[in-house]
Amino acid sequence: MKRLLGGLVFLALICWPRVAGADSQSGQLMTVGILPFHDESGTQASPEFLRRAVQEFRRQLASSFKDVLPRTLSGEMPGAPAAMSIEQLGSFGRQQGVRFVIRGGLLAAVSEKRGRDLECRLEFFCDLIDAGSLGVSSFRAEGSGLEKNTSLASALSWDSIDWDNPEFGRSTLGQALTSSLAGLAEQVHTSATTGPRPAKAMDAAEELAPPAAEAAVDTYESDQDLQQVIAQAESLISGGAAVSLGDITPLQRSLEGLLSAMDSKLKLLEEAQNTSTVDLEIRQRQEELQGLVDGYTQQLAEAPPPQDYSQDAPAEKSALTSTLQDLLQSALTSLLNIQNIRAALGLQDEAAQYAYAGGEEYADPGTDDYAYSEEPGSDISGVVYDEAGNPVEGATIFETETGAEAVTDGGGSYTITGVPGGRIATLRVVKGGRTVATGRVDVPPKGTGIADWQVGAGARGSTPPASKIIPSSCIAKNAGIRSKTGTIQGVVLDDKGKPLSRTLVLIKGVGAVRTDSGGRYTFVHVPQGSYELSVQRSGSAPLIQKIKLVGLQTLRPRTVFAKTALRPAAKASARVLVRGENTRIKGKVADARGKTLSRSKVTVLYPGGALVAFSNERGAYEFRDLKQGKYRVLAAKSGYADSAATVEVKKNGTTVRDFRLSESSSAAVRKAVSSRDRPRTGAATSASARVSSPKDKSTPIPKDKSTPVPPKSASGSTKSANSKAVQVQPAVTKGEVRGTVLDGKTGKPVPGATVILKGKPGAKTDGSGQFRFADLTPGAHSVSVKRAGFKDGSDSFTIKAGGTTSLRIRLTPLATVKPVTPAIRKS
Repeated sequence: MKRLLGGLVFLALICWPRVAGADSQSGQLMTVGILPFHDESGTQASPEFLRRAVQEFRRQLASSFKDVLPRTLSGEMPGAPAAMSIEQLGSFGRQQGVRFVIRGGLLAAVSEKRGRDLECRLEFFCDLIDAGSLGVSSFRAEGSGLEKNTSLASALSWDSIDWDNPEFGRSTLGQALTSSLAGLAEQVHTSATTGPRPAKAMDAAEELAPPAAEAAVDTYESDQDLQQVIAQAESLISGGAAVSLGDITPLQRSLEGLLSAMDSKLKLLEEAQNTSTVDLEIRQRQEELQGLVDGYTQQLAEAPPPQDYSQDAPAEKSALTSTLQDLLQSALTSLLNIQNIRAALGLQDEAAQYAYAGGEEYADPGTDDYAYSEEPGSDISGVVYDEAGNPVEGATIFETETGAEAVTDGGGSYTITGVPGGRIATLRVVKGGRTVATGRVDVPPKGTGIADWQVGAGARGSTPPASKIIPSSCIAKNAGIRSKTGTIQGVVLDDKGKPLSRTLVLIKGVGAVRTDSGGRYTFVHVPQGSYELSVQRSGSAPLIQKIKLVGLQTLRPRTVFAKTALRPAAKASARVLVRGENTRIKGKVADARGKTLSRSKVTVLYPGGALVAFSNERGAYEFRDLKQGKYRVLAAKSGYADSAATVEVKKNGTTVRDFRLSESSSAAVRKAVSSRDRPRTGAATSASARVSSPKDKSTPIPKDKSTPVPPKSASGSTKSANSKAVQVQPAVTKGEVRGTVLDGKTGKPVPGATVILKGKPGAKTDGSGQFRFADLTPGAHSVSVKRAGFKDGSDSFTIKAGGTTSLRIRLTPLATVKPVTPAIRKS
């Protein structure tokens, strides 16, 4: 009997991982494996701290949630956790017998002295990977701690911390560690019990659906992150800096992996296939490259500045450097190809939601059977500098399609305003009457595209295929033989404490950087002395701070934009539409052989915005009652190159301007558009259909006396003066909810809260405490909200067809931690 019982116990122990990995809804435990944490904060967190963080995270999961069995994973892995692909993580998790794998680390660590008090804030992140389905959910959580009346200058003096002292948990660092990981554990548990979103292929309806505005913004941010890390890698391996680096072959392997993933995405895009899986791989490759770049940057920062930055690298390293530079240029080219396809497919989706409602060859002036809408303009911003890193003043940057231009100021910066967004713009940099650089930039709708330029002999050719974004860190090259150099590490925030990414930071005589996604920037090897720090953001005046660097000091400036001077949205009806002006711009859009092109986008530009229409089945378009003057008109069609012309409008006159579009020079774009060009459910099939954008990106032009409403027939259908019926597309039936989560005690926004709505992937509130769910069916719905440090909240609401519902959810804070005694550290 004893042998039988022993055998059963042994069998149970063997089978335990499989049983424990069952779904929590069945009442059994879920096994969760935690990989070693890594540091992405730039604070050089000690290995002991990261090990403690994993231990605390495991303790939080085990003590707070009885349906979770957390384990720390060890054993031979195919690579560092940060560099492993989702497939590798899932395979490793299955080998270890766990249901979920957690890969995470330290994202940010800040220590600040407030009088005699010391505050510490930590932010951790993690990915939760389902080892079976390879579904992924990502989370971030922040926590803080406070020590009263302490003599400690910083909570992040890693080498002086006594990790084994029982009082560590009560220190400001210990408090921040506990509270941040408690929030992370709660998010992980919520997702594990509801299930992370599977990384499955989309069905046809999902593939064809136009992306939400938030997703588009994330895409542009992700692209800018990648451009910035590529620029940082290039700055590290160029000039004399490469001599100070050790083995840089890992950069080559990382870049080759990134390029392979990007090539895979291009092939999927050409076939109109879902790219979610390869997007995850690109993200992992980008994170790997970012980690390498950060490590090399820190290595240079800790080493003395070289006496001569112009010295040549050894032949072997010089050859590798040349290879790396070619790989970096190839990465930018691949990114531009992806952006080209994305812009073409975006235009194709937009055209499918609009249709021209003309009657005969051109719309009759006595009807309102034509429709056009208003679009706000976008910006293009950047900085021009020479091979020595000095700003170039007085350079003119032209946007070739629109003719818009801007001139660089004393800091080398410029901003072109009022250009159409959602497309790839071509730019030309002119200095002294000579073109010194050309390139292309992806311009987001209602946002700012960034194009930075290096001109001169050090620019490796003056015509790169894609524009660059200068990195967030700068190795000052004017230190020379001076030994007393320091570091400047700053952060740029808005008035609500939200980081401002891609903000330009200039120090005259030192260099220029742009903040990363966390609003951070760094200058290293800065000679001691006094400087003016200029922080400049598109749409607002520069903020100037005077700073003084002494010896080996590290300065940490904090810049806050109290009020960002955003330009007010332009109103077409007030600026360019004049009642009774009786003007018209009309024409046709055709291909190079004269074949008419329906659903071509025609844009009339004016200062601050644009009017947009789409051609009908005969390729015809028309605009009426525009104010007299000259306008720039653009014609665009997916799979074709854009065409532009300047048109003059006169009172009581009609200006005819036809466009001939040639096929896109990109075979990949043509193939992708062809793959997507198939009938869509609910899309307009008649040239006389009128559709409003479901994305609310435009405002219909109001009717007035110059555009009388045509009479209705007995059946109630609207007819034009030529008695041609106009079919009306059924109204969009789904709606959305937008909400804000607030602290019930202070009324301040609560960022990082988890918002759950049945049938939708969970959402996280942003830095302003806001969240959004779109594509909701009309009827009653409810949401629940969770956030560490607060009681759970919920609210119910009703969605009306095509409407937007607003919510304000207040969370009741739990009891706060009382002030503690100072941390005990090693003597």
